[in-house]
Amino acid sequence: MRTIAVLALLVWGSISQAQSINWKSFQEANELSKKNPEKPILLYIYADWCGFCKKMNTETFVDSETVDYINSTYIPVKFNGESDEKINFLGYNYSYIPKGRVNSLAFFFLNGRVSYPGIVVVNKEGQTQNFLMGYMKPTDFINRLKNPV
Repeated sequence: MRTIAVLALLVWGSISQAQSINWKSFQEANELSKKNPEKPILLYIYADWCGFCKKMNTETFVDSETVDYINSTYIPVKFNGESDEKINFLGYNYSYIPKGRVNSLAFFFLNGRVSYPGIVVVNKEGQTQNFLMGYMKPTDFINRLKNPV
């Protein structure tokens, strides 16, 4: 009986691990973009206090179809838009803007409309290919990614 319980836990652990987005750091994204220039980067820009960001994390980003699609189609990067860290992304340097309480990367890629959550798909040159704002259910999110406006 113990063996079955242990095996069940191991299988469940493997399944739950497989159901998460493989978020990359900016450094990893820079390197992967050089190796796979055809693969776009998906930037998920959030804030710690953002309720809709938390909802995206607990509902949308754990949906198996969403996880599979993002992991296979994009180089995903999760970024706190209020981070004070200095970032080098695709050859450009970004830093914290104290007066705006925002990182310049978030300000730039959100086109100055700092609202969370923000999802931006960019190519290896940093050009925006798709721009999504606000909470989306898994099916809506995937549809918007597959059919940019």
